[in-house]
Amino acid sequence: MHKLMIVDDEAILATHLEELLGQMGYSVVAVSSSGKEAIDIARQVMPDLILMDILFPDQDMDGIEAAGIISRDLDIPVVFISGHSREEIVQRSRISGVYGFLSKPLSAEQIKPTIEIAIYQKEADRNLRKAFDELDRRVMERTAELTRANHQLSREIAERKRVNLELQEKERELEYKSLNLEETNAALKVLLKQRKEDRLQLEEKVIANVREFVLPFIERLKQTGLTDTQATFTGIVETNLKEITAPFSPKLSPRYMTLTPNEIHVVNLVKQGKRTREIADLLDRTYGTVGSRRCHIRKKIGIKGKKANLRTQLLSYQ
Repeated sequence: MHKLMIVDDEAILATHLEELLGQMGYSVVAVSSSGKEAIDIARQVMPDLILMDILFPDQDMDGIEAAGIISRDLDIPVVFISGHSREEIVQRSRISGVYGFLSKPLSAEQIKPTIEIAIYQKEADRNLRKAFDELDRRVMERTAELTRANHQLSREIAERKRVNLELQEKERELEYKSLNLEETNAALKVLLKQRKEDRLQLEEKVIANVREFVLPFIERLKQTGLTDTQATFTGIVETNLKEITAPFSPKLSPRYMTLTPNEIHVVNLVKQGKRTREIADLLDRTYGTVGSRRCHIRKKIGIKGKKANLRTQLLSYQ
């Protein structure tokens, strides 16, 4: 059973939300009415996820600032609750590392999918970070081994030069030293090859773990009667996870490097077969804005003015 914490200065809403979460099978371990208090309580109870209001009138710290501290110091995912959609609030909330939004008034239909996706996404982030930390550790170990081998090789070369200068008549000894040098070079090649194989195996393990322990749960979530919008965003999460764990593609990455974040959102939806009107509705943008971004994408990937289907072209890069 996942442990949740509620942070909202509206007592009635907090009580109602606590009852809904209990009915869904979650355990509410704490309720707070301010950002500063929420940080102290979270350190004590360490919940799996925090549902936090964004605005706390007449208080020194709002929900966005508190969420940033909790995410940075405690590594606990936060889902915001708010009836506000001002652009400056949205931009600040993104910087805080938020894992989802719930709009007031709250309903059971939007709460559970948002919580489940946030928890699984946080777990995937932790696993990915752990895998990268392990990769860094192995690289450092291999680098240390190579450094020691290089030092050893340098010492042997120096010894070889000294022997050549002082004992040129000892041809047999010189040949013996040369043989040792060849063996050392062979061992160095084996180490380099092993390092590459270890890196490839680790990458494969990361990909396999995501596909085995994350993607199946997303697939199950997609079969739980989601609304069209929820199903779409669930598909986006699934697509993004696959792109994060996929092997680096030399054909696609350079083209994506010139795209803005908003253009990448459009690319992902186009690849899923969404039309301009559908994309505009999903991203809460005008039809003309989405059309303009599509034109920019075509120009940046080199098909502007050509009779090429944008979705077909994007799919070919995978």
